[in-house]
Formats: sequence, C-alpha cells, structure tokens
Amino acid sequence: MRRSWILALLITLVALPIFAQLPTGTLTGHVTDGKDALPGVTVTVSSPSLQGERTAVTTVNGDYIMTFLPPGEYKVHFEMQGFQTLETNIKVSAAQAAQLDGVMPAGKCA
Repeated sequence: MRRSWILALLITLVALPIFAQLPTGTLTGHVTDGKDALPGVTVTVSSPSLQGERTAVTTVNGDYIMTFLPPGEYKVHFEMQGFQTLETNIKVSAAQAAQLDGVMPAGKCA
C-alpha cells in the first residue's frame, strides 16, 4: 500500500510541470513609412484569446515584439500621429514566432 502511494506521488510530481506549461506565441515586426524605420509607433493587439489588449511601442529601429500571446487570431493596430493608421489581422500559433511588418504612409493634409 505504501509503495503504490509513493509511486502515485512521484508520477504526480513529474507530471505537474508538463501541465503547468502554457504554450504561447510571439509577434514581432518592423514598421516603416515605406522607406525609413518609424520609431514611436503604438502597436496594439486584440483577440478573443486575449483578455483585454496588449500594446507595444516601436524602438528607434522601428522594431516591436510581443511575447506570451495565447494562440489565436489577432487584430493588429498600428498608430502614430502624422501617419495613416494601419489595421490588419494575423494568426499567432503556440510555440511559434509570427512576423508582421507594417508600412504606414504619411497622413493626408486636410
């Protein structure tokens, strides 16, 4: 009886880390105006797979990265004053890195 109890405990302890891992994905990209990198672009993602929204801002090189995203379909919104807003969709898979680059033309003068 005691031996089976110890065996069950060992199996449980070994199996717990497997169930604790949540497979997530990463979204990366580079934003330009068609020629030059755009630093300071606000990149926002939303999805039914995600509670709320997640936001990142592009670096001086125009790059952004969002980690630990649950797998699913995402709406991605690129926004910066003086440029046309860009909105697109992308699928993020578990344990994968998806890349989405954005080209934001200059805004039109009124």
